Amino acid sequence: MLFASVCTAVLAAASFAVATPVQSEGGILTTLNTRQQLQAPSCIQGLIKPYSKADLESLQDWFLNTTPDVDDNIGPNGWFTWTLGSARVCIYNTNPNGTKEEVVNHKTHAQGLEQVRDTCCSPTTDQCRAGRASEYSISGAELALRVTANTTSC
Repeated sequence: MLFASVCTAVLAAASFAVATPVQSEGGILTTLNTRQQLQAPSCIQGLIKPYSKADLESLQDWFLNTTPDVDDNIGPNGWFTWTLGSARVCIYNTNPNGTKEEVVNHKTHAQGLEQVRDTCCSPTTDQCRAGRASEYSISGAELALRVTANTTSC
């Protein structure tokens, strides 16, 4: 009887994880979240914890196919993050003159993930290095996208 209860609990937890694979949160930039000059997509030196290319692609697919028409409102000096498996994407509104929320569509996040994948992931293995790219809000403001391992905070 105890074994059946444990199995039921494990199956219920597994079903929940499959039903809601992407975890998200947000916040305000602090001294730990330094502003960076944005340029072409690049890999971040010094962060040695790799993440799975398959997880990055699953997160990209989630943005494109599960929530393509969702817009995110990222406040001035704000950030938002999504985590799936070993991959984490962080979006920063680092506009120093910004006084309003910037609206960014999930399709834009997927494009940024694709740029980082093409720049920082191995073509022969399932590993990627941390990377960054620029993305643009609906109003044209530049935001920062960073992809890291899920153990790295935004």
